[in-house]
Amino acid sequence: MERSSYSSTLTPYTMKNTLILTAATVLLAGCQLFTQPSDTTTQPVEQTNNTTPVVSEETTQEEVTFIRANPTNDEKEFFQAAVSEDETVENFMPSVPELDNSPQYFVTTEFLGDTSYTARIYEFNTFAQQAILLYEETGELAGFRILGIADENKLVVAREPIDFSPHPCFSYLTGDSSLQSLDLENLQALEPFQLPQSVIEEETEKMNTCATDFGI
Repeated sequence: MERSSYSSTLTPYTMKNTLILTAATVLLAGCQLFTQPSDTTTQPVEQTNNTTPVVSEETTQEEVTFIRANPTNDEKEFFQAAVSEDETVENFMPSVPELDNSPQYFVTTEFLGDTSYTARIYEFNTFAQQAILLYEETGELAGFRILGIADENKLVVAREPIDFSPHPCFSYLTGDSSLQSLDLENLQALEPFQLPQSVIEEETEKMNTCATDFGI
């Protein structure tokens, strides 16, 4: 019996069916792979920030104690007797009740000719009845106005021209004037001085009330 021969030659029809079957198989396998649950669990990515946060520290500025000068006209002649006849006492600060054994301070000017003056700041020792020179400065229309004591050791002043004539409600303590202080424990040049905000607010309110009363 003759063994029948099998031809491996594919006809166009057979090749078409084979390709379709193969494509379907690949597609099915891909779908199974896609739908198969993964063993890897996806976690949300946590945002990390390696930058060290900047901590803002508020600087607390210690409040400056300030005591106003409250002179009386009766004491002006008393200081005048302690200096030379060429000097004129312009203003002063008497002893401060809040400070124990506090001395008194006063300012004089001496006319040098033309528009030049020498302005001097003195401390007056009541027990010794003596005026002690603390600071002097020569210039055109030079002068100082004593405003008070800060932190018990700083004499606060404002530069005031000799011919200065402010209105009745004017004040150097409203924050609009450039003030300076003289360190009474280390007498050197005058240094800029900043008033406490509480003093500025109080003095501004007084000046506004005064201006209203005077119709300024």
